[in-house]
Amino acid sequence: MSRDLFFTCQPGIVHGELWSPYSQQRAADLGLNVRMNPKTGRLASEEWADLLADEEAVITTWGAPRFDAAVLARNSRLRFVGHAAGSVANLVSDELYERGVRVVTANAIMARSVAEWCLTATMLAARGFLDYAKFGGSEPPKRESSDAIAGLADLTIGIWGFGDVVRVLLDMLAPLEAGRILVCDDYLSPEEAERRGVRKVDLATLARESDILHTLTGLTHETKGALDQTHLGLLRDGATVVNAGRAPLIEREAFLAELQSGRLRAILDVHYQEPPPAGDDFVVLPNVIMTAHCAGRGSRGRYVACILEEYDRFRRGEPLRHEISRERARHMTNADLVKS
Repeated sequence: MSRDLFFTCQPGIVHGELWSPYSQQRAADLGLNVRMNPKTGRLASEEWADLLADEEAVITTWGAPRFDAAVLARNSRLRFVGHAAGSVANLVSDELYERGVRVVTANAIMARSVAEWCLTATMLAARGFLDYAKFGGSEPPKRESSDAIAGLADLTIGIWGFGDVVRVLLDMLAPLEAGRILVCDDYLSPEEAERRGVRKVDLATLARESDILHTLTGLTHETKGALDQTHLGLLRDGATVVNAGRAPLIEREAFLAELQSGRLRAILDVHYQEPPPAGDDFVVLPNVIMTAHCAGRGSRGRYVACILEEYDRFRRGEPLRHEISRERARHMTNADLVKS
């Protein structure tokens, strides 16, 4: 007998990317019937409550409702929420967890794509592309600047965070034999640091000793703007900041001043205004490479498939691979802080 899941994603470009042929085939293989949201446009809380009233298993993504007391008051059957995206911080509530609803996410699938982008950025920074490479225009490559090239063995890579993306990135970096890898995160245990051959440090040490600094921690009230003027000032001249986390992790004005001075370089996938407008202060800087918040996009077609596989394990009573506890949800990125 086929089992139903309700997919809250509304029709549109994201829907087409997520409900990919691969995910559709996985649904068929697993005998799952995925019913689509018939509504369009922004829905009020009462409309969401009505829409989800009788659902037992729900697939969500960006723009989905928060499963708060008002929504849950109309639903006594909900047992499974699968988020076909990354962070669930703005989706879950204490009431949801207190009911014993299982929450899973496709964050681990997204993580591989983001880690690939971060590895690319690491190699671009190590090879000094911002100093000598040519991207269109009329000038030839700057041969005199090729001394900016460094091998990873001579560099220190700093990483702020230790979530799914960082774990995959460390796996990718391991065979490349970087000189040193520093990680700043309270949840990295000494045993895990030793096993991976990395050094656990505080944020000040991370800034002071990194040649390439990745910001990949979750955006919370505690981390917003924590990479501030003081910490940015500790970075070595010529260091590269790579941000595929969230822009507000770095204090904007202090970061802009350091980049405008030419002392630092940056490779950015996330921005203070998205999309950044033409003429934006960061857009016009020659020492900044920017991409369009697309680091995780390479794996979108498998997000829903990941949730379907988790639901299949759930209904069979098997251990879940991508479950998010209440504690972990509290430390994932809070999308409200991106806008504030």
